[in-house]
Amino acid sequence: MEIEQPGSALIESRVNLMLEMNNKRLEQKFTSMSDTISALAVEIDRLKGELQNFSETKARKVVHVVQEKQKALKTEQQTPHPKQGKFTPSDVSMDKMFYYGRK
Repeated sequence: MEIEQPGSALIESRVNLMLEMNNKRLEQKFTSMSDTISALAVEIDRLKGELQNFSETKARKVVHVVQEKQKALKTEQQTPHPKQGKFTPSDVSMDKMFYYGRK
């Protein structure tokens, strides 16, 4: 046996209205968050693709530069320095290379 107080229907309708407004606000926040998350996921995928393209391009450039340097090194002919000639053990004896004092 409920006794209805005057204005209880008004209070109930206000509570329902406040709950509906709160639900709509929360729903809007969730949809905006999900939209932001999906936009971020698309941006991450795009950046991954750019990074992969950049790394492939950079790897090709590095390989090309290394090959150019190797070609340049191969073409250079080093002339022996007169003080650092190509000596063999039969050219000079050990006694003449090192000074041990009087003999």
